Amino acid sequence: MSFNMLIVDDEPVICRGLENTIQWEQHNVKVVDTAHDGEDAIEKIQRHAHVDIVITDVKMPNVDGLQLASFLHERYPQIRMIVISGYDEFAYAQKAIQLGVKDYLLKPVNVEELVQKVRGLTREIADERKLRAEFRETSLKNAIFQQIADVPVRCPHPFRACEDVKIYPFISVLQEYMQKMKHLSDDKINVQKMRWKNLIDTTLNQNGFESVSVFTGENVLLTCVKVENEDRFPKKIVSLLKQDWLTFIWSDEVIHLARLKAKMTELTRAINYLPLVEDGEIVLSKFERERRRVPTYPYDLEKKFVDEFLQFGSAGLRDLSDELFRYFRSHKFFLEEVVQVCREILIKVINQYGPLLGTMCTR
Repeated sequence: MSFNMLIVDDEPVICRGLENTIQWEQHNVKVVDTAHDGEDAIEKIQRHAHVDIVITDVKMPNVDGLQLASFLHERYPQIRMIVISGYDEFAYAQKAIQLGVKDYLLKPVNVEELVQKVRGLTREIADERKLRAEFRETSLKNAIFQQIADVPVRCPHPFRACEDVKIYPFISVLQEYMQKMKHLSDDKINVQKMRWKNLIDTTLNQNGFESVSVFTGENVLLTCVKVENEDRFPKKIVSLLKQDWLTFIWSDEVIHLARLKAKMTELTRAINYLPLVEDGEIVLSKFERERRRVPTYPYDLEKKFVDEFLQFGSAGLRDLSDELFRYFRSHKFFLEEVVQVCREILIKVINQYGPLLGTMCTR
């Protein structure tokens, strides 16, 4: 974690001394700029946008250190200030404290004391950043739960504001889930699922993405990635997360969190495509374009099956089975549609030859 600092003094030699005498990088501090008075400092704070600490002299032309402190106290209250002054007067220190100045040092500055003051401020800032990150994560989680819950969730106003946040949602499923989990205890299953969830969230976090992952089904993990820069999506995420033991269903767009419930329904429906893919991933829009209508029922193959049963040809039935499943794949059948077709063929076979055995079948 790094911290940006601005040094303000109307004497260039003092600015250079404070900037170069102390090895600020050892304390995770970067001096982003120096300014020769308060007016110059305000312009540079607005230019750099993310200044954490300002070290400033009191007596300067145009805008002095206390006027600068007043401006920052009103406009940028998150910026910490250390005021350095040659005036050992209580009134200056009192005014500085009233304006939110954290520390007031007298010239000549003791370098070790200044470093300790700065380190104390960086610890405060780090703690605040952590708390803000935890609050944002909690807000995002609550807003996500509100979207995907079966019943409405009452959320405070800050949580409802998250609905305007942009996210990139996707689903992951564990390949051969039932085979891998059938002999495991519930505790071991939970361990495996947490390993899966943590892998995704940790990988994203380490690469600068804020995410929330929630199991919405026994083998369905929904991940929502907060989007700051849409240019990084989704290719960046896809390249980070590919695993040979996971299959992913990628959204085709970045959305507002308020649209999550509808998008999650689309992603979940796409799970039906999984038996038809071979590369371990589905891009939602691609499959939707390729399957705009319910595929045609394979009547010709059904007739061949019924006829082949009459011949009692097991080799021919195996060949027909292979042909039938190639048909399913090429025509993008959903899994439940595959099951329904196979059931229909079985019923036809039984009803065709059942009378020979005294058997009939109905749906």
